[in-house]
Amino acid sequence: IKKIRDLADASTFQGGNIVFVAPDEKVHELRLQFQALEIHNDVFGVREAKGLEFDACALLGFFGHFDELGSNDEWQNVLRWLSSSSTTTQTSSTGEKVDGLMLTDCDYRLNAPNVSDEA
Repeated sequence: IKKIRDLADASTFQGGNIVFVAPDEKVHELRLQFQALEIHNDVFGVREAKGLEFDACALLGFFGHFDELGSNDEWQNVLRWLSSSSTTTQTSSTGEKVDGLMLTDCDYRLNAPNVSDEA
């Protein structure tokens, strides 16, 4: 979706049972927007949703949030790595590829303070 109000359009969004998970910093604002648009789906922050199980779940606002934090490239690498069968935990710009895609420098163990906070 391009805008939150697209979720209020029944011809665009037909997921009444979907739970949305958003960055913790965005949840309050999203809940207010959902309420104003009469969208009744639940919105949880990452920490709030941890350990809960949902039949249907969608991420909301993560990639824009990563971009705002300046870590979009690192997270693209992490998502590529997570979707692969690679056991590599570090890459460098010396030519590592995961499923045919060249990766930039990244440590997939998420031990850097800012990345583990975002995770």
